[in-house]
Amino acid sequence: MPPINKQYFFTYRALVRRNFYVIRQRLQHALTNAVVRIFVDVIEFGGLLPAMGVSEALIAPLFVGSIGLQLLFQGMGFGLRTIFDVKFNRFIDYHMTLPLPKRWLFASYITYFCMEATIITLPLFTIGILLLGTKFHTVAPNYLLFFIVYLMTLIFYGTLFLGLSLYYEFDWFMENVWPRRLTFLLMLSPPFLIWHIG
Repeated sequence: MPPINKQYFFTYRALVRRNFYVIRQRLQHALTNAVVRIFVDVIEFGGLLPAMGVSEALIAPLFVGSIGLQLLFQGMGFGLRTIFDVKFNRFIDYHMTLPLPKRWLFASYITYFCMEATIITLPLFTIGILLLGTKFHTVAPNYLLFFIVYLMTLIFYGTLFLGLSLYYEFDWFMENVWPRRLTFLLMLSPPFLIWHIG
């Protein structure tokens, strides 16, 4: 493996800093969305589902699965922004002229998604667990494993939606990506396939 070129690293770092700036501009909206989602999830998983007879042993797995579903929706938003840029704004053309290999450029896009999704889902996950604490007594937490799986999930969704938005034409993406590519991922996702049954 060839050594990392310093210029690549500095250009990548500049793109990541720009991403931090963009995220900071949208931070208030992102946090507001996260607070609304926490409120809805706590009502749903803490009150409505148990009142409808869902076993308390299923509340924690369903809540964790809903975070995966939230990441799927975050990824779709990321993919839509990317494909709109490719079709209309063409800011990606400027990025392609930077002294940076494409894999580093794509890594900066994936890093952006990971940062944005973490800002929205990590508070949702943490505060949700604190507020639903009594529902999580059946789950023995392994924080290292959680962090590894969470990071891998973020990278997977970022790579998936970046790849979909760059591979397919705009019209095909808008009309067919859900029914032909994402339906399988949605229907086989954690909210529908419980990983723990009490």
